Amino acid sequence: MKTMLYSVMVVMIAGLLGACGLFSPFQGEQSASDDVLFNVLTEGGLCIAGQCQAILTVVRDGDYTMTSGTTAVSSGTIAAEQLAILAELIETTDYAAIRAQPFTDVCPIAYDGSISTYTFYTSAGLESLASCEYVIDPTHPLFSEINALLVMLTN
Repeated sequence: MKTMLYSVMVVMIAGLLGACGLFSPFQGEQSASDDVLFNVLTEGGLCIAGQCQAILTVVRDGDYTMTSGTTAVSSGTIAAEQLAILAELIETTDYAAIRAQPFTDVCPIAYDGSISTYTFYTSAGLESLASCEYVIDPTHPLFSEINALLVMLTN
């Protein structure tokens, strides 16, 4: 019984540390699904059913799905040229340089704003960057390309 209680406590502490951005058991590990190229999770703000959440998932063959809450909003296939650019940027981005610029302002989720978490599945493993943990420069080629894709998919 004590062993089970300790196991539950360890899982809860790891979850809390992960939620606070202090510990990520997945950083540097490969995805369970080798087909996913990247996903963007945006959450926060207020929606009718509670906190808002949207996810864009792009797989290596170019197929994508956008969800809002638990409902698929749209799906399709990204153009091969744009997919090639994204794949190259995901492989060549210097993630350590991005992590070297911590986010030090008040996270917008604290005042009904949103947070975006970008998860990239590279050949070297998983890279995850949250906008309230690190400064996400919208002019950086990777984020600029993702933002252009999001604009295209939502219009």
